[in-house]
Parts: sequence; structure tokens; C-alpha cells
Amino acid sequence: PMIPLGGSIDLKVYLTKKDKAYPRQTITASLLAPDNTYAESELKTDSAGQAIYHFIAGDDRPTGFYTLVFHHRGTNMAKAVYVDVVDKKTYAAFEKAAAKAKFAKLPVHILHFGDSLSDYFRGRNFIDKVGYWLRKTNGPTVTIKNAGVGGDTIRRVIHRMDKKPGVH
Repeated sequence: PMIPLGGSIDLKVYLTKKDKAYPRQTITASLLAPDNTYAESELKTDSAGQAIYHFIAGDDRPTGFYTLVFHHRGTNMAKAVYVDVVDKKTYAAFEKAAAKAKFAKLPVHILHFGDSLSDYFRGRNFIDKVGYWLRKTNGPTVTIKNAGVGGDTIRRVIHRMDKKPGVH
């Protein structure tokens, strides 16, 4: 997700494995900021194995990607989430552009073919940003699949597109 300085977001954390919920468990939330400062906190899951992490981008925080790693020691499950904190002007520009991207019919599924530039920084690259803003504007039925392959060239991307349907 992307949030402006001064903004906040609630991140839902689900502690489940193969549809089995882990209720009343402790999850460690490790936060690494763009300036390499580090903070750690604990979350407690509810009876359904869910917890909420409230991320606040105070005006005094640096802009950039914040890496959040949620870890459960008992199962050794971990998940990284990236929060892009931007200045208010940048956020407003993204919001204005996204407001123009309305789909007449939902659901919408987008397949992005690309090379190493679209494969790089998965979870926080431009394809992830486009997906975030399209869902924010149009709802959760908009999906985007990143079929970028690191080290690929345009010629090899075209070759992949010429393969049989369903192969990417």
C-alpha cells in the first residue's frame, strides 16, 4: 500500500495454514524504515487467528519503503509487507490519476508481460503500485498478475507471448 505522510493504514494479519486458524497467538511485527531505523512490536491474534497492525506515517517520518515482517515463532511462518510512504503532493497526484481509471465492467484481470525491470522489487514495484491504485479505485475484483521475468529481454518476452495459451 501507499500512504501519505501524516496518514495511517490498518494492515490485517491472518495467521492460518491450510485453512487452519491459529487463535490467541503472538506475532512479532518487525519494522525497518528507509533510514534503517528498526522497531519491533507484538500483535495478538483473536479467536479467528486475525490481528491488526496499525501503521502511522507521522509527519516526522522519512518517505520511502517501510518493510514490515510479521513472524510467528511457533509455526515459523513469516510474511513481508511493504508500505510506501510518500509526501502529500505525490499521494494526491497518484489519487487523481487513479480516479480516472474506472472500469465499466468488473471483474478485471490484467496480465503484465515484462522483463527484469518489471520483475525487480516484487511487492513494491510499479506493477504493484498500479494494482494497488486500481483496486483502491475500482474495488478488490481488479487483479493484476506480474509475468515479468528477471534477465528477460524484449525478444524473449515476445517469444513467451508466442507460446501456447496459458504459458507465461
